[in-house]
Amino acid sequence: MQPIQFFQLASQQAQWLSVRQSVVSTNVANADTPGFKVKDVVPFADFLDAASSRSDGVTLASTNPKHFADISQDAMNVRQVDGKPGKISASGNNVGLAQEMIKASEARGAYDLNTGLVKSLNKMMLMVVRR
Repeated sequence: MQPIQFFQLASQQAQWLSVRQSVVSTNVANADTPGFKVKDVVPFADFLDAASSRSDGVTLASTNPKHFADISQDAMNVRQVDGKPGKISASGNNVGLAQEMIKASEARGAYDLNTGLVKSLNKMMLMVVRR
């Protein structure tokens, strides 16, 4: 059983959040571009599953094979969103600014949580080392 490397996991999530925020900002910037289709990154759980299949990725340990679903995805990539997240305009653009602002807010909240956890763990580790 391999231990979970918390700092590596936090780093990968921060990188994923950075890419997601960039994609969301591109969607907002192209809100008036004719024919532009909304894009998003694969969910972080799928990104982790793909990373666990690579040698440099984080692997999650389980005591039962049913604990984690075996979903294989390519590494973090940007994809066109299926369905219609926003109203489709006459020009074929489907960017919904409200949905994009929600995505941006969720990414910011997840980033704040990520950095807060890293800071807390770092403080705990420093307290242990000082003793």
